This record gives sequence, C-alpha cells and structure tokens, in this order.
Amino acid sequence: MKKIISIIEDIKNTANKEVQVVKAITRYIPQAECIRSWTSYDTFEKGITTKELHWRFNFLGHEIEMFTTHNGHMSVNISGEYAIGYWWNTEDGHMTTNRQRPLEKWETYISDKILDIMFAINDRRFGKWALPQELHYGKYVAFAVNAEIICKNTTTGKSWRLFHTPFGKIGSDTDFPIEIREIIMKNFMRK
Repeated sequence: MKKIISIIEDIKNTANKEVQVVKAITRYIPQAECIRSWTSYDTFEKGITTKELHWRFNFLGHEIEMFTTHNGHMSVNISGEYAIGYWWNTEDGHMTTNRQRPLEKWETYISDKILDIMFAINDRRFGKWALPQELHYGKYVAFAVNAEIICKNTTTGKSWRLFHTPFGKIGSDTDFPIEIREIIMKNFMRK
C-alpha cells in the first residue's frame, strides 16, 4: 500500500511541477505558443535511468525546449540545438548559467526570461549549499562540481552526491556519509 501511495504522490508532484513551469512560461513569455510538457525516462552513464521533465513551446517561429537533466541542470535547446544551461551552483549557492555560443538578441531575451522562470519556480523553503573549497575530513574529501557536491572516500574510491535540483530543492544519495553531510549542513548552507 505504501508503494502505491508513493507512486501516486510522485505522479502528483511531477504534474504540479509541470503546471508550475507552464504557468511561469505564460507569465514571463507571453508570446509563447503551443506550450507542451511531458516526462521521459532517460538512461545515462552506468545504465542509471532518471526521470526528466520537458517543456516545449514556439516563440516567434522558433522551437524552444526546456528540460531537466540527471545532474541538476535545466537545459534549453533552441531550434533543436543546445543553447543554455541553468543550475544552482554548489560553490556559491547562486544560480549559474552557461551558453554554448553567443546568442542573438531574441535568444538573449529568451535566456533572460527563462532565468526569471527559474527564480519563479525556486522552492524558497530550502537553503543552497555553498562549498567554495575542498573539504577534507578523515578518509573523505568533498568538493563542488556545478549543481553537485561530490564526497569521495579516498581509500576505496567510492563517491556520493549532495545536489541541488533545478527547482531549488536539495537532495542526496541515500548512503551519503552522515558526518560529512552534517558538517556541510552546519557550515556550508546559504540561506
């Protein structure tokens, strides 16, 4: 019974996120037409399958697609080509973007509006991790990489993640070393 309730809650949460982003698109990009959203299950390195959310709309004859990625990014394709990535950076706890190429004026407009959308959908109940340097503690070393904090056991080579989601929440691998998590939560959270 618990599994069924969990599945139903997951479906409801996904649908709510899809609707929240669609509402933000219509608010910040009123010229957007034919807004669509869907969920896909994508497999990446090591055969791990993740659930990704997608939104696609037309803007003045151009197709724009926003989608979540397995590493905590919100990526944007313009006319089928990767253009911009957004994520909550774990080095400083702020929103970070990267562009694949110089943007045209209308693409810069879309980029700025999607940044507004990212702030609008941010879950403000959660702080953001900000780990500006490597953290060494016993056999562990932790360091920030984009939207993730990687903790590595230097003797076994095993690693775990703390991460930001594109929606501003924080998460972690279930077996992340508790003592490292406590140190990071106490000393490296930006409110």
